[in-house]
Amino acid sequence: MFKHKKITTILIILLVVAVIGILSISIKTRDDSYVPELIKQLRNVSLPISLMLETGDVAKLQDGKAEGYSPKGSFEYGIYLDDGRGESYTIADFNNDGLDDVAIVIGETGGGSGYFYYLTIFINENGKLKYLTSKEIGDRIKVNRIGYTSGIITVEIVTQGVNEPLCCGTTPAILKFKIVNNLLLLFKDTEDLNCAQEIINQNKAYSDDNFLLTETFDKYKVEVYSGKLAMLNTRISSTGANNFKTRINEELVKTDINFGGKYSLVSVGMTGWGENYFLIDRITGKGVIVPFRINFRDIQNNSSLLMVNHRIDEFDDYGSDGDCASTGTYGEFLPDLRPYYYVWDGKTFNPIGNPAPVNKFWKEWNLD
Repeated sequence: MFKHKKITTILIILLVVAVIGILSISIKTRDDSYVPELIKQLRNVSLPISLMLETGDVAKLQDGKAEGYSPKGSFEYGIYLDDGRGESYTIADFNNDGLDDVAIVIGETGGGSGYFYYLTIFINENGKLKYLTSKEIGDRIKVNRIGYTSGIITVEIVTQGVNEPLCCGTTPAILKFKIVNNLLLLFKDTEDLNCAQEIINQNKAYSDDNFLLTETFDKYKVEVYSGKLAMLNTRISSTGANNFKTRINEELVKTDINFGGKYSLVSVGMTGWGENYFLIDRITGKGVIVPFRINFRDIQNNSSLLMVNHRIDEFDDYGSDGDCASTGTYGEFLPDLRPYYYVWDGKTFNPIGNPAPVNKFWKEWNLD
């Protein structure tokens, strides 16, 4: 009886081991059976340590991922290759050298809730893929398909629409890119493969900007308050400011008076909406929204002059053939920017010349 039990036990153990072995083999085969060898090569490729921050540091993927801290320990990073789905990459000859290149989605996180997707280009050099360039395509999106036709890389995604949370976007979108001078250029539509004409128009607008010479910080000098700095006072602040009280106070902790003698001009970034600005009186704590768009700004603590987008050399994101690079705000591109000037009178920002475009974020979120 004991002998039969022992034999039965041994058979069961052998059967379990066999099943586990079969499953492991089948799982491995299922994972890789439809993944091209060229894509598998990317699982151990070298990449910039942060596609987002572009620090110049390089990390080597191991089995499709790299995690850790930057060499100086200034930020945490995680880079993840999405090679398990055919929808996440396309193989084509991008530079017409007869070799297959790859456009693939790579995910990146900095340790927070954001998970950013990058369309990343690898060029085939004698059978080995090397990183060329990348462009962010969204935070917590879903990639449905990547295709390549006639020099155009098309990415079909599901992203966040108006009033949709970052976690749960349901809005389909199609992004189109072209590789020019080793850069990925996003263009607005099929008739506008780059922003060359827009950049010409922008250059003219800046060359005609007479206010750059006449409106100076010294012209609007004020005395700087030197007493105790107030945090946001929700009893007297606007609804728009109060809705972001935590984020604003986080900024105020590390920001001194930087504008108009007694104010701190601070911003809160929102995915798809760029930076949204608030003006806080550091004597009373009263906070108000800045109603117009600010992409780049120049201010001084002893002047009430606000310069918006006033230096064209700040726009360093487009290639020599004209890149319709996004500013980080939906539907807004760097070549659309123009210079604007405002003077704060203690109650209102008064434009000198044409006013800047209204910040649609406030209206969309009913905070204006």
